[in-house]
Amino acid sequence: MWFGYFFFPLMISLNIFKELWISRVMQLRGQQIKPSHFSWVNVILQLLLAAVYVLASNACLWLKDLLCGNSPLVLGPWQGGASELHWMLIAWLGVSSLLLIQASCSELTPALGLIMPIVLLVSTSLTAWSGNPLNALMLSRWTSGAELFMFVWTLIWALLYVLVDSKHGWV
Repeated sequence: MWFGYFFFPLMISLNIFKELWISRVMQLRGQQIKPSHFSWVNVILQLLLAAVYVLASNACLWLKDLLCGNSPLVLGPWQGGASELHWMLIAWLGVSSLLLIQASCSELTPALGLIMPIVLLVSTSLTAWSGNPLNALMLSRWTSGAELFMFVWTLIWALLYVLVDSKHGWV
């Protein structure tokens, strides 16, 4: 279920940003829009897609907890609403980084766009390597400061996506 939660947004987006580029390339060239600007817009769209997905899935979980009367989530020193907001931040960073990894790798090879996130998710679940930035996605492996590590990881992948997309996008 954990794998499915983080893999489902990748199936939603698949190749949509490349298809968006292909369908609008003539208009963008005519308006003299730089490839890096279009890439940054794609990054923002990916972050928004991740935010909508995390908000919608957590709204369903909150509704289930409200109806079933489950005990509140506890995450480190946080309990209740604070821990749920903290989990939403972690999930948003995780989904965002996986979307950026997928988009960056699919610029090189479309199959690699799905293979790379699958490898990262499977290796996260099977190994307990402390340097894995996706460890915080598993609540049992969450440590203090993991959010900052995931934020830096997501930022690096956003910059890599803009770099790769800017170079390959105009071809």
